[in-house]
Amino acid sequence: MTIKVYRKTFTINASSTWTRQSDSLPTPAGYNRVLREVRLSFSATSNAYLRLYVENEMIAEISAEVWNKYMLPYYFDTQIPTGKSLYFETSNSNSSNVTLTVECIVEETTA
Repeated sequence: MTIKVYRKTFTINASSTWTRQSDSLPTPAGYNRVLREVRLSFSATSNAYLRLYVENEMIAEISAEVWNKYMLPYYFDTQIPTGKSLYFETSNSNSSNVTLTVECIVEETTA
């Protein structure tokens, strides 16, 4: 078992509706991943959102308002099997772009 941290940074366009980001976190052949924790950094304090999906199943929706108020890591125990991916979907109703950094702490094992 190895714990790894993967960092993804996205620009959420101003006045955008829910859009799947092109960058994902796939589990390569020969590995299994378990998402253990997510840490976020929004450049805005409100009106920006993130949804996490394992393939097409939504596992979380997080708002900038909640994150900027509490600033706690989000804990998970979510399997991301070989050949599957963690996807990021974002939304922003602000009049300017928002930068979002997502740190995914995963436990990796060989399959």
